Amino acid sequence: MGRPDKTIAPIGLWKAILLFAATSAPIYIGVYHFIPVLQNLGFTFLASYLICFFPTFAVMFVIALLLYRQEGNELKWTSFRNRYRLFPITGRTWLWVLGLFVFGVAVMLSLSFTGKWLASLSWFAPPDFFPAEINPLKVSTPGLFFGTDVSGQWGYALAYFVGWFFNIVGEELLWRGYLLPRQEASHGRWAWVVHGLLWTAWHVFWKWNLLNLLPITLAIAYVAQKTKNTTVPILVHGAVNFVPLLVLVYYILT
Repeated sequence: MGRPDKTIAPIGLWKAILLFAATSAPIYIGVYHFIPVLQNLGFTFLASYLICFFPTFAVMFVIALLLYRQEGNELKWTSFRNRYRLFPITGRTWLWVLGLFVFGVAVMLSLSFTGKWLASLSWFAPPDFFPAEINPLKVSTPGLFFGTDVSGQWGYALAYFVGWFFNIVGEELLWRGYLLPRQEASHGRWAWVVHGLLWTAWHVFWKWNLLNLLPITLAIAYVAQKTKNTTVPILVHGAVNFVPLLVLVYYILT
C-alpha cells in the first residue's frame, strides 16, 4: 500500500473519533427528532428528510475546506488536488473503480437480509414513521417515494441532487481526502481498518444497516489507501448513492 506521506501530520484516534461523532450526531438528531416536528407542521416526509438529512453534508464540505486551510496549505488547485489526492482515473485504476462498485453492489444484495434482522431487534429498530425506503420492516407503497406522491414535482429532484452532491463530495473530501492520509501517518498499513470501522460506526443513524455497510466501508477505505486516489471512492460512492435519485426521477415522470 505504499508508505504514508511524511509531510502530513498524524492524527490521534480520539481526534478522529471526535470528528466522526461530531458530524454523525446532527444527522441522527435530525432524522429521529426533527422529521416528526416538520411532519406535524404539514411537511411531507420527503421534504422533511431533505431538510433534516442533507445539510450536515454541506457543513462537512465546508469543514473539509477549512481544515485544508488550517493546515497552512496554499490556495491553489494543484496544492488542494495533491493534498486531498484528487487525481484523474487512468489505466488500471479503472479496474479498482469497477471492482469496488461490483463488490459494493454484491454486498448490498447478499447482506440485505441483515438489515431486516437487525431492524427486528429493539435497539436497532428504525422509528415507525420511516418509510419503506429506509425501513426494511415495511413494504413500499406503489407510486410513492419516501412515502410521498412526487408525480411532476421536479423540485424534489433538484433538492435531492444538491443533497447527493454534498453527501458525496462532503464525505469524500473530509474522510478520504483529509482524514485518511492523516490516519495513514498514524496507523500505517492498518489505517484503512481503523478508518473503515469508524466510518461504519458513523452510520449509526442507519443502525439496522451496520452489518451490511461494514464490508463496503472497509473496502472503500482499503482501495482509497491502496490507490492513494480519492477520485476512486468519489466515483463509486457517488454511483451507489445516485440510485435513489434515479428512482425519484422515475416516480416524478410517472
